[in-house]
Amino acid sequence: MADSFDISQITPGQIVKGRVAYIGEKDVFVECGFKSEVSVPLVEFDQRPNIGDEVEIAIIGEFAQGIVGSKTKADRKQKLAELKEKFATGEPVKGTIVKALFADQLVGDSRIKILKGFLVDLGTGLKGFLPASQVELGKIKDDPLTYVNREFEFKIINKKEGQFILSRKALLQEELEKKRKEFFANVKVGDEV
Repeated sequence: MADSFDISQITPGQIVKGRVAYIGEKDVFVECGFKSEVSVPLVEFDQRPNIGDEVEIAIIGEFAQGIVGSKTKADRKQKLAELKEKFATGEPVKGTIVKALFADQLVGDSRIKILKGFLVDLGTGLKGFLPASQVELGKIKDDPLTYVNREFEFKIINKKEGQFILSRKALLQEELEKKRKEFFANVKVGDEV
């Protein structure tokens, strides 16, 4: 690598680029310009890398067995930065609804399950919450379980540390408003529709 690092200058969690130098039975060894290769668990790669592939990894630290890194942590940090940027710009994000969340509520003498919302997988282990009121333009008419394992686009409407509140309804409203404006831009008084 063109960049040469002194391990004392590297802090745990720092993201570095490197090239795959060797692939072992359980680990991938990445040349990052340190005194030795960085060992990254092979299971952290979605696809088996090739020697020479450029990868980004997060440094975990230096241990007796050498320098240890994590591709999963680097991917997660990169995805988190992407989600924060999309929240700031209002761009939609893709996610897969993985679970319907219900709460028990006492009504008279019986308990009923009330849909509170959905858990959405945003990738690399990051999750978002989609409130039931933010799924459709109106009330949910279908069985809530029909949404599970389906991918949608969402708008991030609130971000707290490590938590993303999502809305599909906001995107549907924007799309409806855009179509309405297009319609009225092309129709004049007296036109037959």
